[in-house]
Amino acid sequence: MIVLFYIAEWVLMLNWHRRQLQKHTNIDYENKISHLENALADLKAFVMTHKADNTDCAESDSYDVSESESIQAESAYSLAIELAKKGADAATLVKECGLSRAEADLIVAIYHGVYKG
Repeated sequence: MIVLFYIAEWVLMLNWHRRQLQKHTNIDYENKISHLENALADLKAFVMTHKADNTDCAESDSYDVSESESIQAESAYSLAIELAKKGADAATLVKECGLSRAEADLIVAIYHGVYKG
């Protein structure tokens, strides 16, 4: 009989500890979610501010991309695509074409058949 009493007490204590742990875990998640929501709101405000700044800059007469710059960029992408079709890796595209690593990774993924979009 005494053993049953101790077992019942142990089970009740275990359940109480489990509920306390869940309560603390939920509070931690609520704090993290609140923090992420605030960060997201700040990021949205930042993007909207810079989007407005870029719109003003694009409408300005002083901001003019020359035709030769766009042709150079276009030819760099064309060269990168051709190299990727021939099996070149992203590091080669960065070195040979002057692309960023992200651009090179994207071109390699698309033209090596990794991207099935």
